[in-house]
Amino acid sequence: MKDLWQIDFYHGWCIEIVVSEQLCQAVCYAPNRQCLVVPGQYCCNADALQAAKQHIDYQAACHLLLATLRDFYEAGCLELDEWHALQNCLMSRS
Repeated sequence: MKDLWQIDFYHGWCIEIVVSEQLCQAVCYAPNRQCLVVPGQYCCNADALQAAKQHIDYQAACHLLLATLRDFYEAGCLELDEWHALQNCLMSRS
């Protein structure tokens, strides 16, 4: 059962910290309404919020790397199979 919650914003994302049974969990909502649950539970709101911000930074970096890979492929710097392999590797870690 959700007991308490806190809302914050970071780089256009909405972060919801949910406190349940004395543990905190972070749920992030992207500007495009994509919902991401941050893995793990934390002892306090501040730790959950910090984890959420790191998760958002990671997602932003992945998005930029994917765009760069697409640009390299379109410029002829990567073969199709290389592009797919790099994309799959990056997506499997995000």
